[in-house]
Amino acid sequence: MIRLGDIAVIKRGYTDPPTQYMRLNGKAVLGIGITMRPGGDVIALGKSLKAETDRLRASLPAGLKLTEVSDMPTAVSHSVDDFVEAVGEAIGIVLLVSLISLGVRTGMVVVISIPLVLAAPRC
Repeated sequence: MIRLGDIAVIKRGYTDPPTQYMRLNGKAVLGIGITMRPGGDVIALGKSLKAETDRLRASLPAGLKLTEVSDMPTAVSHSVDDFVEAVGEAIGIVLLVSLISLGVRTGMVVVISIPLVLAAPRC
């Protein structure tokens, strides 16, 4: 058995000089990345992060700013809203076409049954 420590020097720390630089608006910045654990709720994470960053902004010393570069929870929220809107439009079109093509009496049966089937709990 060969251990990694036997063939390499392992240490925790900063790279000096740094091999990668992060810039925002042309200025060198410190980047902090926050990721969600697997199976988490990204929208709830976004709400928690917003509350925490607002709290941190109030306690930062003079000259330091906390700036958000990317906001995945907002993008996911917009995508979910767009999806729900598209599904609603698709159901509306299907119901309207069914009502027109099948006639009023048969169409009403379809118009009533489709939302009931979609709303029914899965067994």
